[in-house]
Amino acid sequence: MNPVEHLRPSRLPAGLLLSAVVLGAATHVLASLGDTGPMAWLMLAMGLSCLSCLVHGRRGASDVVVGRIAGHFMVMSVAMIAVHVAVLLLMGGSHAHHVHGLAGQAPVAVAADLNQHLLEMLATMGVELLCLALGASALRLARRARLPDIGRAVLAAA
Repeated sequence: MNPVEHLRPSRLPAGLLLSAVVLGAATHVLASLGDTGPMAWLMLAMGLSCLSCLVHGRRGASDVVVGRIAGHFMVMSVAMIAVHVAVLLLMGGSHAHHVHGLAGQAPVAVAADLNQHLLEMLATMGVELLCLALGASALRLARRARLPDIGRAVLAAA
C-alpha cells in the first residue's frame, strides 16, 4: 500500500455534502420566488445561508474538513427546520389574517392560500430532513475514512 494512500480524501462524503447543500439552497431559493413579502426574504436568506457551508470547502478537502462542514451543515439544517416549525405554529387558524395580508378576502380564498402555504412549508421541511440525513451520512463517512489514521497513530504510539 502506498504510504500516502490513506491521506487522500474520499470523494463520497464531499459529494454527499455538496448535493445536500445544493438541494437545500435550491429549495429555499425556489420557494422564495413563489412568495412575496417578508416570507420571500426569509426563504431567500435561508437559501443563501445554505451556501455558507461551502466557504471552507475546496477541491480535494480532507475528510477532517468535510466532517467539520457536515457538522456545521447539520446544525444549520436543524435550525432551519426549527424556523419552519415556528412559522407553521405562528400561522395558526385564528391568525390567518396576519399571513400575506389576507385580511378582507373571502374565507375560502384565505383557507386555500393557507393550505397551499402549509403544503409548501411541509415540502420544504421534508427537503430539510433529507439534507439533514445526507449531512449525517457525509459526517459518518468522513469519520470512517479517518479511522485507519487513528488506528495507525495508536499503534505507532504503543
